[in-house]
Amino acid sequence: LAREFSPAFVAGRLAAYRILPMSSEGLYPEASVFHLGWLVLLGTCVAQYFTVLETNHQLHFYFATVEEFQKFVAHLTEPFHTIALVCVCFGLRISECLALKWSDVDWLNGRLRIERGIYRQEVDSVKTVYSEQRMTIDTELLEVLKTWRKATEFRADWDWMFASPFQLGRLPWSYPWVWRVFQDAASKAGIGKLGTHTMRHSYRAWLDAVGTPIAVQQKLMRHTDIRTTLNIYGDVVTDEMARAHSRVVRLAIPGGNA
Repeated sequence: LAREFSPAFVAGRLAAYRILPMSSEGLYPEASVFHLGWLVLLGTCVAQYFTVLETNHQLHFYFATVEEFQKFVAHLTEPFHTIALVCVCFGLRISECLALKWSDVDWLNGRLRIERGIYRQEVDSVKTVYSEQRMTIDTELLEVLKTWRKATEFRADWDWMFASPFQLGRLPWSYPWVWRVFQDAASKAGIGKLGTHTMRHSYRAWLDAVGTPIAVQQKLMRHTDIRTTLNIYGDVVTDEMARAHSRVVRLAIPGGNA
């Protein structure tokens, strides 16, 4: 516990949540070991409390209907339109989507490799070992990716798929920027707030709507535990997985037939 919560970290966290004021020097110098022990204990409780809040929020997370999604993407310009499509058609976490490179696409065999995520503009491995996977790309979505690659100035194999011109292509667009663009588009579409993770929850809901068996949903969602698929993402690379993916793509891309 001492390694996980240092006194300075705990005091800073408590100050951030307005539970404990901070002195100009940071941690109060007169704080005794006894007081610091209580700070560590309280900090642990605070951490658990906010984890529960985040979990409960996730359990009731909003997903978009097909109609709402179409209204939403109508207000997105590139590359954010393609980002939304990739997220909702693969159920990607935004950290996984933004970390894609053109080299992750197998154009000949229609496969997408997911092997990394980017958090606060730092590249890391994906959330779990099971999250790392090669996924089938439907032909319509493959055409969307080809069109975007032709349009972007960063199209080399080693380039980020969604490279930011403000970073001269050295980094992808940041999560906060994408989040703000999504919020603005959702507001213009009149569908309220819509976060980046809504794409993943919508993917799960749409898989269910097109009659995808739960075992196939688990593989497509890349969950290690089927209970995660059931409990968090709704009550309700085989050929079957490819068919389910294609059905979702037909829902997501305007003009497609469900």
